[in-house]
Amino acid sequence: MPSAPEASPPVARDDAAAAAGRRRLWTAVTLLWLAALGGRLLGLDYLLPHAPEPDAYVVQQALWMQAHDGAPTEGVDAVVWRKYPHLLARVLSVALPEAAALPPLEPSTLQQHLDQAARPYVLGRALSALLASLAVPLTFLLARRFVRPRVALIAAALMGTSLLHLYLSQMARPHGPVATFTLATTWLAVEWYRRPRASVAVGACVAAALAVATLHNGLAALAPLGVAWVLTLRRDGPRALLPAAGVLLAVGLALWLAYPFLGEPPLEVDSALGLDAEVVAAGHEVQLDRFGGGGFAVIGRALVDYDPVLPLLAAIGLAALVLRRGWTTEQLGRGVVVAGFGLPYLLAIGLYDFSFERFALPLWPLLAVLGAHGLASLAQGIGPRAKFALPFVVLAIPALLCARKLQLNLRPDTYERIAARVERRLDSTDGLLLAHPQGFLPLPLLERVTRERSWSGLTVLPWREHLLCYPPATDANPILVRQAPSRSELDARGWRARDGTVSPAMLQALIDQLTGVEGEWILTVDLRRGARRGGQEQALERFARLVTTESPWRDGDDSGAEVGYQGESALMRLVQGERLGPCLRLWDLP
Repeated sequence: MPSAPEASPPVARDDAAAAAGRRRLWTAVTLLWLAALGGRLLGLDYLLPHAPEPDAYVVQQALWMQAHDGAPTEGVDAVVWRKYPHLLARVLSVALPEAAALPPLEPSTLQQHLDQAARPYVLGRALSALLASLAVPLTFLLARRFVRPRVALIAAALMGTSLLHLYLSQMARPHGPVATFTLATTWLAVEWYRRPRASVAVGACVAAALAVATLHNGLAALAPLGVAWVLTLRRDGPRALLPAAGVLLAVGLALWLAYPFLGEPPLEVDSALGLDAEVVAAGHEVQLDRFGGGGFAVIGRALVDYDPVLPLLAAIGLAALVLRRGWTTEQLGRGVVVAGFGLPYLLAIGLYDFSFERFALPLWPLLAVLGAHGLASLAQGIGPRAKFALPFVVLAIPALLCARKLQLNLRPDTYERIAARVERRLDSTDGLLLAHPQGFLPLPLLERVTRERSWSGLTVLPWREHLLCYPPATDANPILVRQAPSRSELDARGWRARDGTVSPAMLQALIDQLTGVEGEWILTVDLRRGARRGGQEQALERFARLVTTESPWRDGDDSGAEVGYQGESALMRLVQGERLGPCLRLWDLP
């Protein structure tokens, strides 16, 4: 008679259960990351190729690298070359396919041309989205050193549903990737303090070098490493400082490779900006007399405008940490390492008056960890069912905001909608004037606009550049396009009083100028909602006939304001906005 199978020893059962729990945990982390990545890759062609994001210098640098062997030496291209470190641009230049030969531009081939003009920017956004999405699993890795694994999952979910992170991840700009690399360096600094080992030292070298080579503020990633080295010096002796040499060597290599323009004399175009800058950081001017604390208001608005749930939870989590007793030396040390990055960085961007919300993104993972701890604190004392449901209810709010943003990405924008109206109204004998450089429509236009760009025009319009290379076929019934006089040309100096009103004499002068303009139609762009109409618009209201208006707002408000890449009141723009783009008006000139 066969003997009964021996029962597994308790230790083996516990090990098997622990292994199964780890598998479930990492499966959940992987699913969170895939969901975040999938959302960030959705609708990446929004507003392309006619209205790319501002400061998309990574794409412009990559296109130059693909087409030229050396660096530009003069003009706007030389300024763009120095704007950002070259790591992302170099990667993108390798990934960019060679431009395919296209058939002549005509209405039937328009979409092919639009896709090719947009492709470099879509790929740049995809690179940013991929690297930025890695902040989700990295947030989990950092959080689990401070909270329970399930709470760390909530931290990762808060990061994945951050609206500000979604916005910046979907732009061909380096702010999302540098937040990822800075977070990786901070996590590795905590790991080094916890248990120094060679793998962590190598990882810290790589992460710090990537942060510095991605954006200038990546230098802040060195702060938590420095704190970790100092804290471990007494415990481990001089050997604790051995990784410092490797990190400094890696960062020096990153500076040499990603900043080839360091040490070069300033460009003449830089001095023409009229900025009293005392520090020039790779094409970015830092004005030392502008540290008055204005950045704190920017950070506060970013929290309220993009992620209102996050600061509430983070405040609760911070209060719970302050009130907590029984901290061990190990726990305090980990907190000091993270604070060694967060507090100085917050102080630096908070004091600087010219900070933008994108500067604050590296702080978002720390807020997510605090927020997860705050949510866990709120769940104490409630029933098991309510405790299970609470994170899903809270996370539903930012998730819905992100879903709304992605919904707007997929809708036709104001440029595309008014382009359809323009195409129906205009024929090949008409002339369309663009009253604003951002009014270039996705149509088979016969380009009559100069290539030259001023400082204010550093952002290249891909569709305009494409048309310079692929003019429409002669039988394509193209729309003739001429650049209308700029506002500075149309508006005489001193045309507007301090209260924003325009005198009758000035209006008449503007009307006289418009009378001499060659063309039958003029397209105007309003970028600010609720702003007083400029002299050009007021003159057109008296002189020309308004044919059609395309507003981005649900209520049809035509008072301006762009629902686009960033700006104040992001929540309001998501709730009240109907589509992306600025308010566009088409006028019939007599």
